[in-house]
Amino acid sequence: MKVNLSGVPETLFITLRIRAIEAKRPDAAVKDPYAVQILEQIEFDESSKNKVSEASQTGTIVRTIILDEIINDFLHRHPQGIVVNLGCGLDARCKRLSLNGAQWFDIDVEESIEVRKKFFKETPSCKMIAKSMFDYSWMNDVPKDRPTLFISEGVMMYFEEKNIKMLFCEIAERFKSAEMAFDTISQLAVKNHKRHPDVKKYNAPFKWGINDSKEIESWHTGIGIIKEYYYADYLKNRWPLPMTIVMKLYPPFMKSFRIIHLRLH
Repeated sequence: MKVNLSGVPETLFITLRIRAIEAKRPDAAVKDPYAVQILEQIEFDESSKNKVSEASQTGTIVRTIILDEIINDFLHRHPQGIVVNLGCGLDARCKRLSLNGAQWFDIDVEESIEVRKKFFKETPSCKMIAKSMFDYSWMNDVPKDRPTLFISEGVMMYFEEKNIKMLFCEIAERFKSAEMAFDTISQLAVKNHKRHPDVKKYNAPFKWGINDSKEIESWHTGIGIIKEYYYADYLKNRWPLPMTIVMKLYPPFMKSFRIIHLRLH
């Protein structure tokens, strides 16, 4: 099956491929059979994009583990809650995780949702919304009578800070019992995006990074940090040796890649 995407939407294939590769490992830290099934059905033109670096493999799987933990904890605390996946791509969490009585919304731009519908079907508990996360009209389709967790994976760094700030503030204004979990990178990582072994293959440069997460709390009085999760604390035996050495010699590098969990209300 041919799939034509470009720019930021095309980067969904990075995560998809990494999860499929991971699922086939005998020591897989994350099992995602859906990623394997989907990848086997897609025909790619550029063979250079079929490979991923060891650092990206480990980092993306760590990211997946952390977000899964946050989602599962949220659903344990709020069994009837709502999860909104911003920039969902071909993420299969709505099928991989146990939702029970929760409601799930997958949101992405129209071209990405069009591809998604080739592999996923809507159900009463899992809905898709074909809109940019910066088109705030999607918020009208999400109930506001229950606790809501917003997640975003591998997305925020591709957009300008002003757009991210406006989005977070809008959510804080409209949803009175909400949380947000997303991955971010340092400003140094943004400046060096052309050296990223996998991102450089796509026409989607990094645009936003943040060194001090406390800055986000200044965006809106209803935004507060719950916890930060650092990639370097996970799967320590799988990071490539050069990265391990850099982490030891330059400790701030350990905090360059992380998940930020916020309270928005």
